[in-house]
Amino acid sequence: MESLVKNGLDKNTIVVFTSDNGPWLIYEQEGGSAGLLKDGKGSSFEGGFRVPCIIWGDMVQPSLISDMGSTLDIVPTFCDMAGIELPQDRVYDGYSLKQTLLEKEESPRQVFYFYKGSNLHAIKSNQYKMHFSSAIAYPRKKIVNHAIPLLYDTNEDPGENFNLSDQLPEVIQKLSSLAKKFEASFQYKESIFDLPVEK
Repeated sequence: MESLVKNGLDKNTIVVFTSDNGPWLIYEQEGGSAGLLKDGKGSSFEGGFRVPCIIWGDMVQPSLISDMGSTLDIVPTFCDMAGIELPQDRVYDGYSLKQTLLEKEESPRQVFYFYKGSNLHAIKSNQYKMHFSSAIAYPRKKIVNHAIPLLYDTNEDPGENFNLSDQLPEVIQKLSSLAKKFEASFQYKESIFDLPVEK
């Protein structure tokens, strides 16, 4: 930050500090910790995805925002802040969070889909997160498919310890419909993450 101030760039620069995944648990303490969140890098549980994000800059006022966002939202957000129109020849998975950051409006990102390769493992909408399948973090292990999806209220239970699927069948149905509609909206391409897992 000191060099930005020294070079007169601090008034028109935004700095983002975040991560693309949770701790790499096979490296134990050197790999980091997800605290009370379940699991780590490579899993679809909150410990694998939920990470802190610090945004610093003259346009951003000090505050704590707990709304959902993603690194997918960085390009749309900062293009919007800079007054740059996104090219219209493609579909974007991100949203502009400009109004969320500057005016504290509700985040436009209300749903997130958790993929590994071509497989949709989980979906999160508002406080509810539903797992169609799950696997522990690295090393790669066999994926467990759930006949009845697991459902957690991540506001009340961020550690994903208490499965609510038998109590909230209407939420299961709603999230399943969202997932089905989303998966029908695009075609899959082969992914390096479709490699076979360990037995």
